[in-house]
Amino acid sequence: MKDIANEVGIKAPAVYNHYKSKEELLAEAVAEALGAFNDAIAAADSPNATPLDRLQSIVTAHIMYQINHSRIAQANDRLLESGILSKLDPSVRHRVKGMMREHLDRLTSIIEAIPSPATSSTPEARLTALAVITMCDNVLNWYRPSGTYTPEKICKHFYRLVKSMLLGPTGALES
Repeated sequence: MKDIANEVGIKAPAVYNHYKSKEELLAEAVAEALGAFNDAIAAADSPNATPLDRLQSIVTAHIMYQINHSRIAQANDRLLESGILSKLDPSVRHRVKGMMREHLDRLTSIIEAIPSPATSSTPEARLTALAVITMCDNVLNWYRPSGTYTPEKICKHFYRLVKSMLLGPTGALES
């Protein structure tokens, strides 16, 4: 609390004039990070574009957000993985979970709009969306700015992987 107070130029006890508890402050920080992420994804999406173009934009925006905001993304992911949501006020927990679902719902609807080739089984859209999100989130586990792979190369390759998950190895729709 002292570090936070120092950053905003107030004394530590004054933080409680704005937030009832550490948990409330933490929840607000998580919500702020999720809001910024969702805004970046929404800005990249073009609802009138083809589903494949939208998918490429969303995958690219997700990876680029992770890379360009790595400290915030990693901290937020770790907080959410820690089980902190269960300790929050139910209304706050509901708000944060809704923000988490926003990206998942968008991606699911895009995947549902992509026709599957006749030769393969229809993918479970929600499960596929979860796999795509997990894949994009985990870029930060191995990406290094000085490494072999540029963010652009990662985005293109991940999109090809996602496209092949949906359309098969040739990535083409059958008529």
